[in-house]
Amino acid sequence: MPSASWVGLSDIRDGCNSLLIIIKVGLYLNFNDLFFESMELDAHVFPTMNMRTLGHADEMQIVDILEKHFPKAHIIRNASLKKIDGTMTDVDLLLVTKKGVFVIESKNFGGWIYGYENKKNWLQTFPNRERYYFPNPMSQNKSHISAVHYALNEYKHLKCYSFIVFGNACRLKKLDTYSDNVMVIYAYYLIEALKFIYNKSDDVLSPGEVDTISKHLQETTKHMETTHKKHIHGAALPHEASSHSVHLPQATEKSVKRTASSFIKNLFKW
Repeated sequence: MPSASWVGLSDIRDGCNSLLIIIKVGLYLNFNDLFFESMELDAHVFPTMNMRTLGHADEMQIVDILEKHFPKAHIIRNASLKKIDGTMTDVDLLLVTKKGVFVIESKNFGGWIYGYENKKNWLQTFPNRERYYFPNPMSQNKSHISAVHYALNEYKHLKCYSFIVFGNACRLKKLDTYSDNVMVIYAYYLIEALKFIYNKSDDVLSPGEVDTISKHLQETTKHMETTHKKHIHGAALPHEASSHSVHLPQATEKSVKRTASSFIKNLFKW
């Protein structure tokens, strides 16, 4: 027959395990409720939300943060630029500063992300084994930077910095990158990363040049959009495939929501 002391320790252990389970469930439910409340709030603010507008909402949040931390810089959203081959490309965000132009590609995806710098497509997976491919964002942003240099070819000393920013609902499971001039990061590291590059870089543009470049990029965007609209019923201007128009299966808002819930569960897997 077990001793009284052993029975007591066993009861205490079982009681602690039960308490831990209760705490884990309580924490998960609380965080889960908070997350979905924020999702519902975003859906209320952006009533037509789908995967594309969710990305736009994320860009707007990034813009708000950039304006707060870089008040003297110029921010251009959805810049439409012409590439050297005549095709048009859309750039999510351009941050024009005296240090140069920060070219930001925003990816507000869920799931687990696998990416290789030399591969054409990257992979997005979910716990239920759903798999989706999307264009390599590093290659996309390299193309964007080329378009920026092409639009500003008179500024031979211009420096551009490539930032690939993934939303916090995903997990960058495996990335194989080797270029020193590209940063692939979560959104919550963006400001820290930008300030790090900004503070260690030399000035390459005067305040007047920053203003001139920003104005030129904005005017170029307006011209390209007008040209595109004029051709919409005829021979449309060739347009580069982007993450919003790629002819591959894309994740849905439902899958993003499901994956975020799964991610929160994993936070408390002790």
